[in-house]
Amino acid sequence: MLEWTGERFLPWLDEPAMAYEHLHRYAYAAQFVRNKCVLDMASGEGYGADLLAGTAAWTVGIDYDEAAVRHAVSRYARANLQYLCGSITSVPIRGVFDVIVCFEAIEHIEHQELLLEEVKRLLTPEGLFIASTPNKTLYRQSDKENRYHVRELSRREFKELIGRHFHNVMWFGQRTHPHSNIWPLTRAGNHGAVQEQIVDRQDGEFAFISQERRSPLYMIALASDSTIPQAAGSILVDHSDGLFRQKDSAIEWRTEQVAERDREIRSLMERIHAQTVEILRQEAEIARQKHIIDQILHSRSWRLTAPLRSLKKRLQKYWRIGSGR
Repeated sequence: MLEWTGERFLPWLDEPAMAYEHLHRYAYAAQFVRNKCVLDMASGEGYGADLLAGTAAWTVGIDYDEAAVRHAVSRYARANLQYLCGSITSVPIRGVFDVIVCFEAIEHIEHQELLLEEVKRLLTPEGLFIASTPNKTLYRQSDKENRYHVRELSRREFKELIGRHFHNVMWFGQRTHPHSNIWPLTRAGNHGAVQEQIVDRQDGEFAFISQERRSPLYMIALASDSTIPQAAGSILVDHSDGLFRQKDSAIEWRTEQVAERDREIRSLMERIHAQTVEILRQEAEIARQKHIIDQILHSRSWRLTAPLRSLKKRLQKYWRIGSGR
């Protein structure tokens, strides 16, 4: 089993939000690959290529990491699925593909033009290229900093990069949002269309906003030199409520941590109180001993000085007699 390094998504991670992002992209791309030859560039663990192979005629996943490729070959076995080890800027394949997908890989390389040149070499003239990358502007404001990213792109930069290689591009944004889902429970109510209602928290209250105000954390491009297939937006629904359960678990863990910290503080305060009482007792004992010592010293001082005082008085008496006074 592959080790989690932060470089690639692994399906068994307990990271619902990350799973939503990655699985949704491949599930969205799957609608365009039926009976097609497909290339998954930077296939990683292999879950995405396997998902595409479910409807594609032939699927190839390519990744530079030999360990990831070995894992994918052993974990996902299909007659129409192959994994190869190689660079996405110099793909070791001579054939052509109807669909090429490249999700969250462009930002991992410096020479991004080489990647697009390889896509054009491997894609049929009527083929479809589906790519995604983080929106640099928002990604850097989030807590999603990734040390494996070499060159992140803004919306303008990504648009210019894809536009230099393809005549037609359709743009989509992706972002994980909390949402309330209303869906038809009867066949008669299922008309296919989904109406979006978008809210934003303003001045402490939720208010409805327009579609144009939404900002994508990830950008998805459908590009082709031919006609792009009809494409609509998509919603991924987690029936297991994994993100909410993760939140509840996090709150429960945090609550337990706070309770444990409170117990530690109470225990510490009790020890401090006991130590304070002991210090006061010791100070009282020291004061008592000091008083005894003072009494002893005073008594000894009196016994030592009494004869001297008597002698002094006698000398004074003789001095007065001798002087005739």
